[in-house]
Amino acid sequence: GGGVPLPDVPVRLTVNHATDVEDYSDIIQQAIDVVSSMPLINGFRGAVLLAPGNYPCSKTTLYQPMGWCCAVVVFQLKKVLL
Repeated sequence: GGGVPLPDVPVRLTVNHATDVEDYSDIIQQAIDVVSSMPLINGFRGAVLLAPGNYPCSKTTLYQPMGWCCAVVVFQLKKVLL
């Protein structure tokens, strides 16, 4: 709703849902860290895509305040629950 279109950011890493994972906190954090360390291209480092599924997290996901321009979390479909 801010009247500004979302940028088209290429997906650099995909996190897939697995039935044997109880807590995705560390997996998602590692994906964000990897993409955050990538070089800037047109002002963005890339996106982390969460494939459809439930992603329970017991910890807060941390974004480094400096060094990442935009590690966008892209939701595919409407069946992604964090």
